Order: sequence, then C-alpha cells, then structure tokens
Amino acid sequence: MKITLLYFLLFIFSSFYIYSQEWSEPVVINPTQSQLGSAYPDFCIDNYGNIHCVWSTFHGTNFCRIYYSRSSDNGETWSNPVSVSMNSTQWMSDPHIVSDSEGKLHLTYDGNVGSYPNKTIIYKFYNGNNWSAPDTLNKGYIGAMHNRLVIDSNDRIYCFWYIDTGYGKMYYRLKDVGFTGWSDVIMPYDTAFFYKIVVGPENTLNIIGAAWSTIGDGYHVIFYKYDNTMWATPIKITPPTFGSYFDMSLDTQTSPHIIWTQYSIGNGTGIDSSMYRYKNSYGWQPYEFIHSNVNDVSIIVDNSDNKHVIEVEKLDNIYYLVEYQKYNEKWEANIIDENSGYGHTRLLCKSGFIYLVYVRVTSNTTNILLRKKEVISSGINNNGKFHSFVKIYPNPASNKVTCSITIGETQNLVVKIYDQKGNEVKSLFNGEKQPGEIKFTWDGNCTNGEPVRRGVYILSILTGKDTVTKKIIMH
Repeated sequence: MKITLLYFLLFIFSSFYIYSQEWSEPVVINPTQSQLGSAYPDFCIDNYGNIHCVWSTFHGTNFCRIYYSRSSDNGETWSNPVSVSMNSTQWMSDPHIVSDSEGKLHLTYDGNVGSYPNKTIIYKFYNGNNWSAPDTLNKGYIGAMHNRLVIDSNDRIYCFWYIDTGYGKMYYRLKDVGFTGWSDVIMPYDTAFFYKIVVGPENTLNIIGAAWSTIGDGYHVIFYKYDNTMWATPIKITPPTFGSYFDMSLDTQTSPHIIWTQYSIGNGTGIDSSMYRYKNSYGWQPYEFIHSNVNDVSIIVDNSDNKHVIEVEKLDNIYYLVEYQKYNEKWEANIIDENSGYGHTRLLCKSGFIYLVYVRVTSNTTNILLRKKEVISSGINNNGKFHSFVKIYPNPASNKVTCSITIGETQNLVVKIYDQKGNEVKSLFNGEKQPGEIKFTWDGNCTNGEPVRRGVYILSILTGKDTVTKKIIMH
C-alpha cells in the first residue's frame, strides 16, 4: 500500500506542470542570480524568433542593475545574464525592451530611482554586437519615472514617462525611422498615467492607464488612443478605484480587452478584485468580476480571439499563479503554479505560442521564469479523446464544484478527488460514458459526508492510458 501511494504521489506531483495540457515546465532565465532579489521582467520576440528578456536585480541598499539574457531556441535555454546598465552604484529599475524589424534592440529603464530629484529615464541601443552608451531622455524634467517603451511596424519608437506633479502627467519623446535623434518632449494630456501601450493597425497607439479626476470623483481606469496625428479624448471605463494593476490586449478585430484590479469589489471587502471589460462594435460592454484577493493581473488575446487572463491570487498565505479563460459566459480557472510569492507577470502571443514571464519568490530564491503553450484552435486533441481544456467552475470554490470534460468516443472513465498527500477524498464516477460533454459535480464533501478543509485538492480523470489532473482550490 505504501509503495502504491508513493508511486501515485510521484505521478501527481510530476503532473502539476502538465495537467493543463498546455503550459510547458518553467525555465529559469536568471539561474546565476537566484540568491539575489530580481524583479520587473520584460521581454520581446524579434522577427527571427529570438526571445530577449531584461530585468532588475538587487545588489545592495539602493543598488540595482539591469540584466539581459537571450534565447535562440524558443525559450528552452538562455545565455548567461549580462549587466547592460553597467552601474556600480544607484538603483536602476523597471526595464522595457523592444526589437525593430532588423532585430536590433532598444531598451529603456528608470535610473537613480532612490533619489527623487535625480531620477532619469535611460535609453540604450543594441546593434547585435554592443550596447550603446546611455542616453538620458528626460533632461530638464525632474523626477521622471515609470518609463514605457513601444515600437510600431514602421520602427517608430516611443518612450513615455511619468512625473508626479499636480494630478500627475505623462510625457514622451519619439524617434522616427531614419533619424538618429529624439523629438522634443511632448505632454499629450493634462493628467494621465500610462500603464500598457499596444500598437494597433495603421500604427495607432491603444493605451490603458489611470488618472485622478479633476472634478473630484476619484481615481479611474482610462482608455487613451493616438492615431498618428492627434490624441483622442480619454474614455473613463471604470467607476472610482484604487487598484494597482492594469493590462490590455487587442483581438483580431482590434477591439481592446481590459483587465484591472479594483478595491473592495465583488466577494472581497478591503481587498483587490480582478475586473474585466471589453469593447466591440456596440461599444464598451458591462464590467465583469473575475476573482477577489488578487495581487497581479495580465491578459492576452490569442489569434483565435480566445482570452487568457493570468492572475496572482492569495489563499491562506500561499500565492497561486492562475489562468482564467471564458467558457459559456463563465470565467474558469486553471492553476499554473504555486509557491510563496509571484509577481510582475508579462504575456506575449507570437508564432502560434503564448509566452508567460513572471517572478517566483521563495524563502531562498528569486527567479525569473518563462513558460509557453501552443495556441490550439481545435477543441479535440490528437488522440481524439480529450477536450483541450478540462473545465472546472467555480475555481476557487466555497462548496459545490462542476467538472466538465468532452470525449470523442465511448469509453470508461474514472473520476476522483484526492488531497495533496495522495489520499482519496471522494469518487465522482466510475463507468462508461458516451461521446460528448460530460459534467460531474463535487459537493465539497468527503466520502463520509464531512466537508473538506480549505486548501488545494486534485481532480483526477482516468480513461484508458490517458490521465488528466487539475487542481481545485476550496476556500
């Protein structure tokens, strides 16, 4: 019995990274810096398929460097990290990197973060062999921070930054193709903070940000747009909020999909909850609540217009990295990873893959990790038996949970719930099922009828030689 249980545990824990059938195992980008604190990762993928990642690593009090690493094999292996800021003092942070059409790299970051009057926005250029000398973009604008960098399809580069004066203002400079220098400084709005900038068709800039209202009704999430000739009137898309995280992605019709955290919304009281809103041909659609007790959010819409929301959620002092996707008008969760702390999630979709870069913090290490998954347009996988996604909703749950799976042929199924020690909690089904979608309900109780404790449980679905495992959070 002990040997059988041991083998089962080994299988279950080895399946944690494949139960979703999509996300690859994590690859550590900064292995030589695991004992140091690292944060603020950003990455891009050039036209040749190379992945470029930058981040900030702490070396002492108010002393941080910007590091760079590259992968030429779709994220499987990475070059040794090198310092691109080359500083021996000062605090360098919040790097952003883009690639132009020729594969050359452009990098900006916040310099001298620990000293307000002397904060700077630094730009560097990589020609394939060497990084250029640093160029300060905010000369004459004191206290610049929170740089944002974007490049359009014509290799026009925009660098934005924020200065906390009055209600707060964003400034930017641009560098056009064929020009070696940057434009004069431009301030597009009287008050604004830009968080995420996405280039749309005809090189329009679609921006999600925030602003304090000058008419006194609080802090709102705002949608901004620039069409290469003028800045549009900002659109207020949320009620007053004190949320800390925002992200946006465009679908194939170039409609924006917004995710943000909002204080004391939904099930929570005094905590951040994740909210979603999108725009279609009829205008901005109603807000949707996703989950409460959220520490970070990001969103990507793939080439089939499927929405992927990544959240960092906290339960019983454990942080979970959770993916949400929408099925039948319901947001359904898939736990990607669990550990003591996560943050700074970044998503990209390119060449049939979704790429996720994030920070995992444990008691002894801080790592920058990359995962990826192939975008699957078909609902049935290669063996014709399992749906690409086993659906669990709601997840996390407080009592009843519905589990759904689609099979392509008549077969025997064994569906059970286990705890994390490998003990069977309850059997949901054991028998033959016809092709189609099948739903099972777990009432949150053990076999003896007693409610289970808060925590993580494992749904196991066995059919022939195939086994799918997924995690369920009960709270």
